[in-house]
Amino acid sequence: MEALRIALWRGWLHLTGPVPGHLATLERLRRSGLEAFREERLAALLAHAGRAVPFYRRRLAEAGVLADGRVRPDRFAAIPPLTRGELRGRFDDLVAEGVDRGRCRVNTTGGSTGEPVRVLEDAEADAWNVAVKLLFDGWTGYRPGMRRAILWTSLHEAPSRRLRPRVGRWLRGETWVDCLRLSDAELRAAARTLADLRPRQILAFADRLHGIARLVETGRVPAARPDSLVVSSCPCTPRMRAVIERAFSAPLFDRYGSRELGAVAGERVPGGGLVVAPTHLVEVLRPDGTAAPPGEVGELVVTLLTNVAMPLIRYRIGDRAAWALGADDPWPVLTRIGGRTSDTFTAADGAAVDSALFLYALEERPWVARYRVTQEAVDRVLVEVVPASPPPPVDLADIERRIKAVMGATCAIEIRMVEDIPVSPSGKFRYLVSHVAARA
Repeated sequence: MEALRIALWRGWLHLTGPVPGHLATLERLRRSGLEAFREERLAALLAHAGRAVPFYRRRLAEAGVLADGRVRPDRFAAIPPLTRGELRGRFDDLVAEGVDRGRCRVNTTGGSTGEPVRVLEDAEADAWNVAVKLLFDGWTGYRPGMRRAILWTSLHEAPSRRLRPRVGRWLRGETWVDCLRLSDAELRAAARTLADLRPRQILAFADRLHGIARLVETGRVPAARPDSLVVSSCPCTPRMRAVIERAFSAPLFDRYGSRELGAVAGERVPGGGLVVAPTHLVEVLRPDGTAAPPGEVGELVVTLLTNVAMPLIRYRIGDRAAWALGADDPWPVLTRIGGRTSDTFTAADGAAVDSALFLYALEERPWVARYRVTQEAVDRVLVEVVPASPPPPVDLADIERRIKAVMGATCAIEIRMVEDIPVSPSGKFRYLVSHVAARA
């Protein structure tokens, strides 16, 4: 049955659209070809946006990108980044003139921010996104048609009950497993379902898979034995990766993307860093807007090169990351996809604090089942912990010491043991939350 599904899926792709050709293009690209591909796509996108998109006519002209009917990609960095507020408030102005909206897909996301945005996606952008996902799948050894379990939560991602999507899921071998909360009861139920399904691959939120992996290691639930694991939609720390791979006896591939931008980056080899797809131009910026060097964490700004219906040029996605140091890959490689830029902590002197530092203060504690760190004020931090066992007093003192080292000696630290920490409305779990606006 699996071989039949693989053959049928491949035939269906070749009959219904340009995806196979796009996939072949991506597979051929190397470093020199990548640069030419992106330069050509970027020049065409800028020319189109300046000509047909009301929002960008003035913006690109003022940045000097469009002058005397010519496109100047060398002025690209002068374009002010597109914000989520502009995407929400200027939706109609961001849609290209003459676009048949009825033939486009509207993607809606609130992510972990609770601030919903809509993006209009044309068929060509969708085809490129499918091709990128197939490319990433190939790196894991998975081919559509093999049994795949998708452990997901968001109501936006719930599988459609319409006939065509159902047939597509059958051809791809997909079974969706619901796990809305991180409670032991739901994790145990999901673990039993995964073991019964015996999938070749599991695609999941990292926090859900980590929760199940912890239960597997205690012997409380059976373990599925897939060939590979794929996580996305929330950060996967080194400790989480180690626990998951050990529990499932399978390699884990991390991915990064969003509903606005599609599949942005994926691991070619487990733990090797997130390789950026040629369909995206990614920048990592310092607070002053200049490019951050490899190894330095900055704000992610992304340009989607394939969507002409609603171009997203230098879009502030709201995440932080760094370029990998010495990556041995012909394509750009990101590492340390961290928390939201809105959740960057602020010290008493106004300095921004890399919130990833708090992950390291809590990650290696065997008694910590789950946690969240919240900056309630400049001088007050709350650490909520769901304990797997009683916390050693020496660990509590060490956590407080580490946080004070970066937040300041006068910062009040409260460490509170709780029974549960709720997820966000989208189903995503936020490890780090700041209620303090960074000073300009």
